Amino acid sequence: MRKIFLMRQHVRILLTLLLISSPAMGDTPVLKVTPEPKVTPELKPLDEVWEAAYVDVGGVSTKIGHIHLTSKIVEAGDKKFLRTTKELRFVVNRGANQAEMKSDVTCDENAAGLVSGINAKIWLGKENVLELKCNVTPENIISIQAAGQFNFNRQFKWDPACIGLAGEQTFLKNKKAKPGDNLTYRYFEPQVTNYVTVHVVVKDLDEVVLPGGLKRKLLKVIATPDPLKLEGDRKLQLPPATFWADPISLETVKTQMDITELGIVTLLRTSKLAALASNGQMPDLMKRQSIYLKTNVPDIHDRESVTYRITFAGDALPKELVSTDNRQSIKNIEGKTFDLVVTARHTPPSVKPEDKVDEQFLKSNYFINCDDATVQELAKRATGLTTDPWQQAKKIESFVRGFMKPVDYSEAMAPADHVAKTAQGDCTEYAMLTAAMCRVKGIPSRTAIGLVYVDDLLGKPGLAFHMWTEVLINGEWMGIDATRPRPRGAIGPGHIKITDHSWSKVISFTPLLPVKGFIMANPTIEVVGK
Repeated sequence: MRKIFLMRQHVRILLTLLLISSPAMGDTPVLKVTPEPKVTPELKPLDEVWEAAYVDVGGVSTKIGHIHLTSKIVEAGDKKFLRTTKELRFVVNRGANQAEMKSDVTCDENAAGLVSGINAKIWLGKENVLELKCNVTPENIISIQAAGQFNFNRQFKWDPACIGLAGEQTFLKNKKAKPGDNLTYRYFEPQVTNYVTVHVVVKDLDEVVLPGGLKRKLLKVIATPDPLKLEGDRKLQLPPATFWADPISLETVKTQMDITELGIVTLLRTSKLAALASNGQMPDLMKRQSIYLKTNVPDIHDRESVTYRITFAGDALPKELVSTDNRQSIKNIEGKTFDLVVTARHTPPSVKPEDKVDEQFLKSNYFINCDDATVQELAKRATGLTTDPWQQAKKIESFVRGFMKPVDYSEAMAPADHVAKTAQGDCTEYAMLTAAMCRVKGIPSRTAIGLVYVDDLLGKPGLAFHMWTEVLINGEWMGIDATRPRPRGAIGPGHIKITDHSWSKVISFTPLLPVKGFIMANPTIEVVGK
């Protein structure tokens, strides 16, 4: 087996988890990295690798899925390259429902390790797949296309120092890693359509207990990615992953990563039979991604104002955790504790400012694809002869509520055209369809992403991940939420906004990452003012 370590599976697990919890694409800067001189190796396939994934559920190590890696030599004309594919299959619970984390990534590299293409398939539902095709030209330009009705094609400068899947697999071996080494590499992650830089520290030998009670002294390796740069001044520092490798062959035997939503995830190199064995009791994401309150807050969505006292861990600043706008303000900051005052907004201003609306909130894009014929037809049905933008938005909110089928966890981040045809989904699908229908009527829209109060969250009052829609009416962003049993035409203080996004120039899921940062801050929340 030639499997060594794979930091990108750590990042991909985190991102895929975020999708089922229901990158901004631009001219990506390229760091000036001078590749080290290296001897061109012989082009030959890597050995097939199977890994079984486990988490701790109630003190018991439970299998939740597997990772499978294969590679083969491919010839195209007079060129020959190595094509490596990694499949990820995890299953977790969301309350009474199951959700599958499923993705395939394929990378083409030549004998010198230069990447010529990366393709990714990310399942957003049983039949809804996001396909990304990333091709690298000889002139070091990467072109990214997304399969689907909306035509998405972006290009920017490629960093030739990036390594591919095979290069990452053999990284420790190629570097002849030994205790005390500090190493760095970069790779391109399709799920954030951007580069990730990883810093590797090789520690001393560590005695590790493996399945069956076998003890082995293995080389301990810690890989820490640089913070992911989000929009504005926000960053997301993903936790490190720890690998234990054979000190002679430098093959990884065991991997662990602390993922907030799951706990400690352990990957063990194993046989195909063991990797494909039945999974055990699944961890419940609803429990791990929710923030529970001490007491319930009756009629919170109908109140005029609520003050939340938030205490968090880490070095983040309050403004890096939550948004401030016409509904939310941060007050009384004391160390890692602050008050967030959330106020209901029921009525937009009566006078429209002359400021020009940014077209990103009006144009069709991959997720909010308002150019779709079905979406346009639904918008017309919803609004009828109504011409006032705020009244149109409220009618769309009510229509989407009645149009959508009961919550279905088989979808995650489906584009609006897909939702318009299936009428299925949870809050993310409601929000995308509502935003797209509003744009059809010329109403600027975006999605708000954050938390919502739930009176009975697995038996307790608390705050759960949520997405809703915001529309710009007379210069002020107003929230509407089609998921509520009784759409109110505006939102109250039971919604806490962490971020918002137009989804312009986006084919990945970085707009959701600020919620990940909030959860990783391990916040405790108490309602102190009602």
